[in-house]
Amino acid sequence: TVADAFVAAETLALSMLPQWQCRAGDHLPLYDVAVLRCLPLRVDGVKEERQGAGGLFSFIHKTMQEFFIARALLEAARRGDDGPWKRFGRAALQQASLVHEFGVLRLMGNYLCRVDDVDKREAVAQGLLEVVRRSCRRGDGQDGEAHCLPAASLALGALVAGRVPLQGQDLSQVQVPDAYLRGIDAQNISFRGAQMQRCVLEDADLRNA
Repeated sequence: TVADAFVAAETLALSMLPQWQCRAGDHLPLYDVAVLRCLPLRVDGVKEERQGAGGLFSFIHKTMQEFFIARALLEAARRGDDGPWKRFGRAALQQASLVHEFGVLRLMGNYLCRVDDVDKREAVAQGLLEVVRRSCRRGDGQDGEAHCLPAASLALGALVAGRVPLQGQDLSQVQVPDAYLRGIDAQNISFRGAQMQRCVLEDADLRNA
């Protein structure tokens, strides 16, 4: 079905980070002809893949990959599933440019701005806040797991791009280096002890923050 095809595309998009191409393996579903026709992929070696030799897949355009990554991350945030976010964070550590993945950030922000279902928007926003808070330094003052930092930076950037109200939130001890927070309304947000090195804060309202 088309729904199955989209799920398969999300899995593939995430598995290709930070590379743009991957060789199909045991961690990917077996792509049958119907699914392949639904996906915006270039496919090479399908027959060989079916025989266990592996097949090569790539997205026709980077925007396609960005769309499926954004979709997978937003849906994971809604469900409270941190698996895709961990995968993104670990890939970002391997390739620093992923921290500023503006295509993914823009698509996530557009979704939050335009989604009509208020309950769904709220669930996604709360899930993104949880991703941000997973980056908090532990009670012993030690940093959390490294992969949480780029994931938190992207999640906070998505909240800002999606114009989600954040005034009054307690974001103490969060670690969001390099986050793109242009235009953030940070009035009365507590950033006590937060690590925000190299964050983009142009046009930010930081009164009482």
